[in-house]
Amino acid sequence: SWVFYDRHWEVVTKRLAQALGSEIHLVTLLYEGAEAESDKQRVRSLAAHTMQIKIQEQGGMFPDVPPARQSLNSLTDLRDKLITALERLNKPFAVDTSALDGEVKIYVALDDRYLEIWVHRKRLFTNTFYIFFFWFLFSGFVLFSVAGLFWRIQIRPIRRLSAAAQAFGKGKELDLRPEGAFEVRQAAEAFVEMRDRLIRQ
Repeated sequence: SWVFYDRHWEVVTKRLAQALGSEIHLVTLLYEGAEAESDKQRVRSLAAHTMQIKIQEQGGMFPDVPPARQSLNSLTDLRDKLITALERLNKPFAVDTSALDGEVKIYVALDDRYLEIWVHRKRLFTNTFYIFFFWFLFSGFVLFSVAGLFWRIQIRPIRRLSAAAQAFGKGKELDLRPEGAFEVRQAAEAFVEMRDRLIRQ
């Protein structure tokens, strides 16, 4: 189950990163083509409402993201997948995954400025882990319950056979009907035959 889900997580994260990379590429091209501030605002509004991407235009030097802030999440190589998806930009960019529990920040360099792009983590992570986890617990509980019920059904004839043997040893006779698994029925039938022979003797 872990191998299956690990593979599933990797594929889904890759697809989400590719989709986000395509959206950022599109938004960057639209933003570069917008000359008037009203057109840029329209691109920002469009990205926020349709793609859940927040964009801010910043001036000055392109930010230097330290390697410590580019640390990976322990379960995924999210940053590498996102970088691979953004390579089609053909522009300098940086990915800051230090706030994985909140948002991921992406910097895209333009001519004399750069774009600061914020993406919520739900765009990059799948929530099926919780479904998988509870399904795993629920199925385990069901199988454990079935196994326990089966065990109780199978152990009952053995207990009756033991009680009949103890009663016969004390001079009493309990009604014993062979039931349960094939081997248990064989043992019960052998006991009944032995008891009948001893009574006849």
